Amino acid sequence: HRFLCRNAPFALHGGELSNAAKCDNCWCFVCDVKASECPMWCVGLGADNHANASDTPDWRARKLAHKNAGAEAECSEQAAELRRAEAQRYAR
Repeated sequence: HRFLCRNAPFALHGGELSNAAKCDNCWCFVCDVKASECPMWCVGLGADNHANASDTPDWRARKLAHKNAGAEAECSEQAAELRRAEAQRYAR
């Protein structure tokens, strides 16, 4: 998982992009896929950004909800919505 990576130090209380760096071995804690394949990697603020996920009660709950919902499609849609909102914010 990304938060255990020895190549890219993890900031437990980092900002929205502080944990964006990843190596080829990093996995998304929530999605259980390679970080490079996670649709929520570096999307949105810290609360939605899977790059900031670690083994804490909040993130474990999100991981369980994601798994129970078969949430890959949900994450992709959520990521698309966040990207649209971000694009609109910068277009103003």
